[in-house]
Amino acid sequence: MTRGVDRTKQAYQEELNLQVEISTTRYRGTHILQFGKTSPDNSAEMMFIDGRKIGKTDLIAFLRFEKPIEWYQSSFRQYHRSE
Repeated sequence: MTRGVDRTKQAYQEELNLQVEISTTRYRGTHILQFGKTSPDNSAEMMFIDGRKIGKTDLIAFLRFEKPIEWYQSSFRQYHRSE
């Protein structure tokens, strides 16, 4: 019987850990990332996030959530609202 209780405690702890991970995730909306070719390495001159021309260092900082909050305020929602 204790074996079943241990498994229940373990499952409960795993669920709590998952909830903590979800609540600490930095969600910043939906964004459009465009490459001129197939990857950041061969698209150095033609990379865009939400229509803003960027470089490889900007891309890395954006994906690490190191850019100012204005970078994460996409206009995507303005054009695609459901009424």
